[in-house]
Amino acid sequence: MTPEQQEIQSLKKQLWRAQMDNEILKKAHSLVCNGQSKHTMITKISKASKQYNTKELCRLFKHARSSYYYQVKDKPVNDNVNAMIKFIKQTAIEVGHTYGKRRMQVVLNNQGYNIGLYQTVTLMNKANVVAIRPRKRHYY
Repeated sequence: MTPEQQEIQSLKKQLWRAQMDNEILKKAHSLVCNGQSKHTMITKISKASKQYNTKELCRLFKHARSSYYYQVKDKPVNDNVNAMIKFIKQTAIEVGHTYGKRRMQVVLNNQGYNIGLYQTVTLMNKANVVAIRPRKRHYY
């Protein structure tokens, strides 16, 4: 190939890439919005990856491909975790949602689930359990 043909070929490749970028941006305007969380960006990229190349989408939105594939990968949920979440929900209902993270951790440890405080908080968040402080009554 002559240098002119190589230059023409590289220019055609650049033109094709620019046309693809424009097409992606036209069809998926909401993907480019700044201020989105990474999770929403990844879900939108995965929806658009059925039509377009994942490599091009990640390059266009300045998102690392390795991070995209890590987020998309299904993480297996442990049966023990599901049992703990069920137990947390049941305990919260029994005590009227008055147990916070520390008391809930003590109850879980007494039941044989050996977990720490931060894991307890994570499981309570997954179970949508929030401690409610009873209102202090003032009798004047």
